Amino acid sequence: MAGNVEATVEPDVLQDRVFVVSLTRVLTDAFGSSKDLYLKLKQKSDSDDKYENTKDARHHESQDRRDSHSNFSETLGRRVRWNLDRRETHRSDSEDELICTASSQVQTTYDRGHRKLGEVYAQGDSIAKIQLQSHIIKLQQVLIRIHQDLMLSNYLAVSSSHSQLIQLVQTVRTTRAAAIQALDLLCQRLLADPPQESPNPHLPMPGAFPQPPRSRRSSSSSSCDVDTPVPSKPPIPPTPNVNKLFCRYALDFQTHSHRSLPHNFALGGNNRCPTCRTHISIRPNKAWEVIVDSTGRLTRGKRFLIRNRFVIKCHRSNGGFACVLCANCRDADTVCRTIEALMEHLWKEHTSEDMERDSDIIES
Repeated sequence: MAGNVEATVEPDVLQDRVFVVSLTRVLTDAFGSSKDLYLKLKQKSDSDDKYENTKDARHHESQDRRDSHSNFSETLGRRVRWNLDRRETHRSDSEDELICTASSQVQTTYDRGHRKLGEVYAQGDSIAKIQLQSHIIKLQQVLIRIHQDLMLSNYLAVSSSHSQLIQLVQTVRTTRAAAIQALDLLCQRLLADPPQESPNPHLPMPGAFPQPPRSRRSSSSSSCDVDTPVPSKPPIPPTPNVNKLFCRYALDFQTHSHRSLPHNFALGGNNRCPTCRTHISIRPNKAWEVIVDSTGRLTRGKRFLIRNRFVIKCHRSNGGFACVLCANCRDADTVCRTIEALMEHLWKEHTSEDMERDSDIIES
């Protein structure tokens, strides 16, 4: 009997029961585990570095007694080592910020999409589910592998703890960027093509409000009772369609992140959109440079290069530009008349965390 029941459970049914909201929660929990493991590895790496530095200092002292000619070399070596230590501290602080804010950045991206689209966004589509599940599995595999190495040996080499630390940071950085992109693309797909209302009212969305009570059954003497239809309220008008904000060609670029620029925008081209024929004043192989501040624990300026592809996917069919970052991450849209105004908007209104979410904005 149990075998028959198990046979009736189809994989598609199980997949439909997995929602983006639950996958986001699993991913943020995994980032929390990554933070704990990072602190443990960093503590071990720092202790190993202190031990190695003590050995080096003793070695240099004994060597200096034998060679009085080495005073200049020692002074130079200390300067170089001090500079390297400063660079290492800067890198470590950046890694601390990455590990500590990865969970909150992904959660913030999800919350913005949920405010725009509601429970439809919480349920998600198959593309977003597969992408998030894949990134969760990869991150968990790295966490398990590092934990196993720590359990198997209590006397890891210095190079081993350093390599594990680097691997963990790279995995968290990749997973964070990929998850944010998957959630942003889900928001774009749902805004561009709003889903129809589900024909089955017995399958509530995750976190949906209770269904309105049904009317009393008819007092008919028939053996089959029929519910009296309850008039429903008119649906809430959806968020203004992104199709009205961007040119169709710009929307295509937003959906397909790996699509290359057409010949119109190459050297010698007419710089006109193939769809709306709007002229976009960009120069081939050039990029705009924007310096913005980070909102993390350490506030410092970060330098970003805005590629031409970003400008093209922001253009509108009737001229002007709309900010893709605002359309994906904020409740209000921003429209600019020129490229210069768009760059000024990015500089004034967006943080480095916003910039890092877009694949066409590169940190230099």
